[in-house]
Amino acid sequence: MMLFAVTCNAQEVKLVEKLADGSYVVSIAGVEYRALAADRMRTVEKNEVELTALRTVTSEQQKQIQAQDQLLSLAGERNDLQKKISDSLQTDLDRTRADSARWQNLFTSERELRQESQQFIPHGSTTKWDKLLGLFDSQGFQFTLKAAIPVWTAVRCK
Repeated sequence: MMLFAVTCNAQEVKLVEKLADGSYVVSIAGVEYRALAADRMRTVEKNEVELTALRTVTSEQQKQIQAQDQLLSLAGERNDLQKKISDSLQTDLDRTRADSARWQNLFTSERELRQESQQFIPHGSTTKWDKLLGLFDSQGFQFTLKAAIPVWTAVRCK
């Protein structure tokens, strides 16, 4: 026994306090430690395992949340792009409708001009009545009706 005492570095262990939960506060070489009962240690070990598992699950859930956030931002960008395309198409539609109305007005006015111009085209006369009616269809008479009378009225009113 003496030989063992000489070769061993013994430390002083002293019970400082017994706590209400069944654990102890002990002092080993002047440093205080908390000593737990075996069943309490098993509970702590189980809690540590559960904590590690929950941290793993939490990190996986955080990764999933980040992935969902990225998908949400991509969906928002896609929505913005579709709105821009829709606005562009609406602008094109409005411009096309305005162009169509303008072209329709041009067509209508051209058709009216063509119908008016038919009066200036000489028609063949076959009878005396056609010659008399052709006089009203002549360019000189048409000029008198459309130009000379308004000019004469304007000069007379001054």
